[in-house]
Amino acid sequence: NTSAGNYQNGISQLEEACELIKKLKGEKSKEYLNALNNLGLSYFYNSDYEKAEYGAFHSVDISKQLHGSQHIEYAVALSNLATIQLSGMKKYDEAEKNLNECKEIFEHLKKEESEEYASTLNNLANIYQDRGDYSKAEIFYKSSIRMYKKAGLENSLNYTYSIQNLGDLYSEMGRYTDAKIIIEK
Repeated sequence: NTSAGNYQNGISQLEEACELIKKLKGEKSKEYLNALNNLGLSYFYNSDYEKAEYGAFHSVDISKQLHGSQHIEYAVALSNLATIQLSGMKKYDEAEKNLNECKEIFEHLKKEESEEYASTLNNLANIYQDRGDYSKAEIFYKSSIRMYKKAGLENSLNYTYSIQNLGDLYSEMGRYTDAKIIIEK
């Protein structure tokens, strides 16, 4: 398959770029962190979750060293790591721990009215739903939707996902009328 070969070639080029930036700028540089994040995304989209997770752990470590543990960039790095752990690997405990730390940072920085915070709440709700803790999932989905609205992000794709997720939760719970109402909004 030609597209698969092109994708592998692209990953190889990103790996080379990462190594070059690491040599030129150092491992503790914003440029290297950015290159590492791009490489991690490529691994993730290619379903190479172990490499993506390894890169994300490294990004979290560098972000913490560059910015400290109470910075938005560190919280975003934690969120990226949790997304890989949740979506790709089903490591719910690790993802929940990272998302809760991320949530606490956003709250400490008074950044609750942001897309990243609302997305963090939605991802936590996904974990609770997958575990069968429907009441907790409902609270987090509703909070996520509320935060998207407060941030003026009703037209964002992630806002739509949160509404769809809440509707799916209601369906899973047998609350079909509630599901219909939320989806039709």
